[in-house]
Amino acid sequence: MNNEAENNGDLQQTRVISLFSLLGMSMTFMMGFISLFNSNLVLTITLFFASMIYCFAYICLKKYRTLKFSSYITIYSLYLLVFYLVFTGGVEQTGPLWIFIVAPVSVYIQGLTSGLINLAFFLSIVAIIIFLPTDIIQHVTYSMEFKLRLILSFLTTSFLSALYEYLRMISFKSALELGNKHQ
Repeated sequence: MNNEAENNGDLQQTRVISLFSLLGMSMTFMMGFISLFNSNLVLTITLFFASMIYCFAYICLKKYRTLKFSSYITIYSLYLLVFYLVFTGGVEQTGPLWIFIVAPVSVYIQGLTSGLINLAFFLSIVAIIIFLPTDIIQHVTYSMEFKLRLILSFLTTSFLSALYEYLRMISFKSALELGNKHQ
């Protein structure tokens, strides 16, 4: 039964990574296309490149069944894209808004412990980017209020995502035990 549960978990994770890869590919392609018409060449190239990476992750997952590899490509390309959007501001300084998809995707794809560890590193890098003085390296500037609210709201989203993942894990284990008991 444990092997069956593991296969069921892998199947579910494969579906989520497939869905996220397709969604990421579609969204970044569409936004890259819009950026092309707004004459933002660097953002356009970045978004089209991210779209190709998500497509690559999807193909690796579907064709070669590389769950772990595809999950790494998916999550770390998301991190890099969000770092870029926070650093440059994206369009009209709305880039940091994409930070909020990172927490739920991280804890689901990487699991609770690894996801939280990676989120700590992720938030550390975001904090370095937004608090880095512009005289060291030129980047978009945000108000102190925005910076603090971004970090606090990200921490809240991370906490809620971790809580949801923890409760999901407990529920899954409970269902397995119940299934084993009745079998």
